[in-house]
Amino acid sequence: GGVGVLVANAGAVPDGFSMPERIPTELFAQSVAVNLTGTWNTLQSVGRHMLARGGGSIVVVSSYTGLAGVPHFPPAYQASKAALVNVTQQLAASWGDRGVRVNALAPGWFPSEMTELVLAAPPFRARIDSQAALGRAGRPEELVGPLLLLASDASSYMTGSVLVVDGGTSATVGAAPYDEELFGLHEAVMPHGLGTRVVPA
Repeated sequence: GGVGVLVANAGAVPDGFSMPERIPTELFAQSVAVNLTGTWNTLQSVGRHMLARGGGSIVVVSSYTGLAGVPHFPPAYQASKAALVNVTQQLAASWGDRGVRVNALAPGWFPSEMTELVLAAPPFRARIDSQAALGRAGRPEELVGPLLLLASDASSYMTGSVLVVDGGTSATVGAAPYDEELFGLHEAVMPHGLGTRVVPA
């Protein structure tokens, strides 16, 4: 009967642990190409199908990092995930009159292939846990309920919404300062000095 639900879940962090002042344009562009342009192509293609069939539910997977600036975090990733929030709202406003709902899910830290190196590094794991009101990273099954809510008719009067599932991380004001050990991990992980800060001589 056609596609009734789309979960647009694309994620890449080629800028990794690079310092913002050192990221090559190509790495920034790679992240935007996957996270924003790739997602857009999917949304537009499936959206046309849903509009023609008279309805559907789209869930765009953004990130809590797209809601505010996170220090020393990949800027292209953050910018592309923030752009997805705006795309979600724009498409919700444009397609709602034809029965297509578009909402976004903004997860915090969850185990995945993309996050395993960060979650495995004790200084970063301690920082992540300390920033969440619940004191820990999420478990994969904790995304199921929020995703099903947005995908199903349980959210029939929701469109253009961003549902944050981050253990309360974005509910706090400010972030704990970085220490030298954390900066050292950036330097160790990124080749060619990309993880090294530019500091006054």
